[in-house]
Amino acid sequence: MNSSLKTLTKLQELDVRREEYKVKKDKWLLAYFLIPGLIVLASAFTGVFPLMFGAGIILGGISRALYKYNFKSPFRVLTEQVKEALLGEFIKIYHPTISHKYVGPDHLAKSIIRYSRLISADRYNEEDAITGSKGNAEFYISEINLEEERSDDDSTSYHSIFKGLLFKIKLKGRAFPKSQLYSQPNMFKRWFGDIRKNEEFGFWYETEDESKFQSEMQSLFPFIRHLAKKGEVRIAALGDEVTILMESKMKFLDDPKFSINKSFEDEDYYVKMSQQMNSLLYIIDSFTDELTPLEIEEELKLRVMEYAKKKEI
Repeated sequence: MNSSLKTLTKLQELDVRREEYKVKKDKWLLAYFLIPGLIVLASAFTGVFPLMFGAGIILGGISRALYKYNFKSPFRVLTEQVKEALLGEFIKIYHPTISHKYVGPDHLAKSIIRYSRLISADRYNEEDAITGSKGNAEFYISEINLEEERSDDDSTSYHSIFKGLLFKIKLKGRAFPKSQLYSQPNMFKRWFGDIRKNEEFGFWYETEDESKFQSEMQSLFPFIRHLAKKGEVRIAALGDEVTILMESKMKFLDDPKFSINKSFEDEDYYVKMSQQMNSLLYIIDSFTDELTPLEIEEELKLRVMEYAKKKEI
């Protein structure tokens, strides 16, 4: 059985399980939320309002927990298996020299970002992490939502301060000077930091070794200008590692959004994933193939998302 047929069979198996969850959800959803609702409503017409209202709230919380345990969490596991299957098929066909592993949510983002010192956050949310290697390069990609805690006298809440993609590349044999690059540095860095501006490519940077920075990192410059058109970009480099934070509205591996009411055998999932991965993996190519800034610039302009035309899985 070839890989495409195996993938299709896997999707069919997962879709059967999705349909089973859908039937159960439709059967139990009314019971989960109708009973607590009726209790709260009834409490308004009785003399034991506080007691009945409290019971309704407690039952509502229990219902939400049961719904998450029985349907929401298992469905998320199913979607992760779908992503893993589609991603594996895409890599085998279009990037056979890349080895990879889909590792799902909440993996290494917190430790990577803290080590990079590019941004401080109170809560690190991460989805759809992928690790892999190509030639001398090892990479890590994931979707992140970094949040800051805000408190007042009555409550504590969290607000997003950076949402987009985390990209870490480790290149054996390279020796980047300790450096940080910003498309939009804050005023504190501009006023008090040892920060300079690259006028040609329109970004700001600080480095411990100017000469080495220019010689070792110039391949990044076209990417910063290209990516900054879509949102904020922050980059840290040290030794053989580069960490990139890219502000993005991309729904990484979740476009279109999975639904328990929609079949997994939908080519839109594969097409969108192919487009996203093709764009992101080109960053790996720029390092492993040691392309010049001019070659990168031209490729960014001319590369067509050929995978959007592919219909097979």
